[in-house]
Amino acid sequence: MKKFIFFLFLFFPILCLAQNKFVQAGQKGASPFKVKQVETARQSQSQAVQKTPQVQQRPVVQTNSFATQKQINQQNSVQREDSHKTLFNRPTNTHKHVKPSFQRMDSANKIPFNKEQKPSGNNTNRPKPRPGNYQVIYWTNFLDTKNPREQEWASKVLDTKNISLDGRGVQVAVLDSGIRQHSQFNGANIEILDITGQNDPLDFCGHGTAVAGIIVGQKGNDFKGIAPAVNLKSYKIADESGTTNNNYIIDALDSILEYNRQNPNARISIINISYGLEQDNYELKNKLAEAYSSGITIISATGNDGVQGLLYPAAYNFVFAAGSMDKNKQVSAFSNWGEGLDFILPGSGLKTLGINNDYVWVRGTSFSSAYLTGVAALATQAFKNKYNRLPSPQELYEVLQKISTKLPSVPYLKQGYGVPDASKIVSYI
Repeated sequence: MKKFIFFLFLFFPILCLAQNKFVQAGQKGASPFKVKQVETARQSQSQAVQKTPQVQQRPVVQTNSFATQKQINQQNSVQREDSHKTLFNRPTNTHKHVKPSFQRMDSANKIPFNKEQKPSGNNTNRPKPRPGNYQVIYWTNFLDTKNPREQEWASKVLDTKNISLDGRGVQVAVLDSGIRQHSQFNGANIEILDITGQNDPLDFCGHGTAVAGIIVGQKGNDFKGIAPAVNLKSYKIADESGTTNNNYIIDALDSILEYNRQNPNARISIINISYGLEQDNYELKNKLAEAYSSGITIISATGNDGVQGLLYPAAYNFVFAAGSMDKNKQVSAFSNWGEGLDFILPGSGLKTLGINNDYVWVRGTSFSSAYLTGVAALATQAFKNKYNRLPSPQELYEVLQKISTKLPSVPYLKQGYGVPDASKIVSYI
């Protein structure tokens, strides 16, 4: 027993020293068990990722509209075609509210829309809708070099030349590529706002200027906009290539809704969106429905692919969809058609304003949409003069329906209710 106690006192310090070193070694590095546990967890995560279905990228869509290539994909960032430099890089479903801060060009509730006999868009040639934010490309080759350049044929067809209406007192928003100064914007009521964050609301591709010219261009040089006295607010949502993103469109709509809340007696009542998206987008649709439910009329272009099936947002049944016709009162070959098409207006061989203080000739349903916006502004002015209030989108739609005349021998799916006649507005209000 004495020997056991002797050896215990002899080896106890040695055992304590060994244990202390082991503990220190354990503190400096993870134990083999914990390392193995972490490695196993990583392997499990890796296997889970491999089993997760991969989201397929949208294929590039080839179109024959003006020999342009439209690329609509799932990427949030939009890249310039020439340099592939990222212009916009925003997180998905993140919308920073843009407080309205217009620059004046001194020189220049998700309620369904029950429009009578207008069904929901039936895009038989389009992919099935799925959620997501997609790149949106305007029809960048919108200049018209082929059609006869007859002066003011559009105003003759729409019969706007000798009417007293001019859109005075009506607030119109244009969501496009901005507006550039032009001598025939002198005297116009135009305010400009950049939504893209580039701090430059001016137009560098010409599309927005051409659209605005058709609506609010002042008289001169054998040209005049269809509603030259409207108060036009330009929301720049696209760059010089004509490319934008749904996030910027939603931001613009948020800005419009906020502006109307702050200015109840000078509300924006009409929005023109001359762009096309091949797939439905639920977030954008809900925001547009919110704008509609607040009393705003939304007008958009059907698309320039010459196929059955409207692009979005024109395909939504609460959006006024504009198709294109030529000066011979024939449906333009490039104009998309089908269920949901409402009206048909001039869309080729059109004179309007250019970004170099010049004049350009354009074609596309973008400009048919602009003409419909102008006629809607005239009807809004007449309605306001008579009833001392703005019309609801439903009331405005019914007026446009009544003043429209169908083209002979043209199916309903290709023209809707036909061509609006502005000279009949006062009689039908």
